[in-house]
Amino acid sequence: LGILTEEQVNQVLIRQKNNHLYIGEALVRIGALSSESLKHYLETFKEDQAPYVVDRIVIPAGLPQPQVWEICADLTFKMLLRVAGLSTRPSASQISDRLDPVFLVGVMPFKGTVQGRYALGVTEATRLAIAKAILKEESVDGESEEVLNDTVLEFVNIVCGNIAAKAAQMGVSFEIDPPYTHFASAGPLVAVAGERILTFPIHVADGDPICLALFIHG
Repeated sequence: LGILTEEQVNQVLIRQKNNHLYIGEALVRIGALSSESLKHYLETFKEDQAPYVVDRIVIPAGLPQPQVWEICADLTFKMLLRVAGLSTRPSASQISDRLDPVFLVGVMPFKGTVQGRYALGVTEATRLAIAKAILKEESVDGESEEVLNDTVLEFVNIVCGNIAAKAAQMGVSFEIDPPYTHFASAGPLVAVAGERILTFPIHVADGDPICLALFIHG
């Protein structure tokens, strides 16, 4: 909108990061919890979240801002489980020159400190699971293709919104643009000039193969 310059945005993000206060610490400060109670609740929370923890994500050397790509992968795996109820087993990441055709790809461009495109390629079965979760319906048999495709875009929007919030805590600007779809009939999704593609093949618990691809500028 032209209200802030990029330098002012960075100043705000740095201030936000430096003044970030975890809710547990805030509750202790106002006397709502004791330090001992906070420790107990945090341990309980960690046990509850254990099923969502994935193996350590390794980013290939040479990519800028590797911590951002680690966040992208980590939150994708976690949201697939938390939002869509899909247990996944990620494979090792790799640098590629394309994302081979899959049933449907939800693509979210991003800019700021880092620039590129977030792309989640899903099968028809995974689209169905995401649609049921987003629409909160046991069956989506009566929904149109457009609605089903939009649920994948909404899922991508949820993931990237969380990535942007997490990146902001690190002082990194991750601004997202409206998502769009790319279909298998259009062929592979390839890098444009200046992009490198970091792919994370993902295997859903029932054997359904999907893929996260990060098209990274720089």
